[in-house]
Amino acid sequence: MPFKKIDVKSTVNELRKDNEFNEIYLEIEKEYELIRQVVDTRKQIGMTQKNLADKVGISQQEISRFEREKHIPKLSNFIRILDALGLEMKIEKKDRISQ
Repeated sequence: MPFKKIDVKSTVNELRKDNEFNEIYLEIEKEYELIRQVVDTRKQIGMTQKNLADKVGISQQEISRFEREKHIPKLSNFIRILDALGLEMKIEKKDRISQ
């Protein structure tokens, strides 16, 4: 049976009409945006994955998997990644809390 071509954006937009799906989608988007910001910063300052890995004390392969969104590092490693890039994470209270 041949593969059926689909419009992924339209399909996702249709699925997002479901509140439960949309909540999960938005959570995942937050993760991806955070990863994109880290990768963009590393590239902007001209640091290689190997340089970053050496500064953090983990393997270049771990950095690569993180950047390809295949692996989420331990919080302690993530904080060390941010620190090595001159970034920091701030926690702020939301205007309202989800129930």
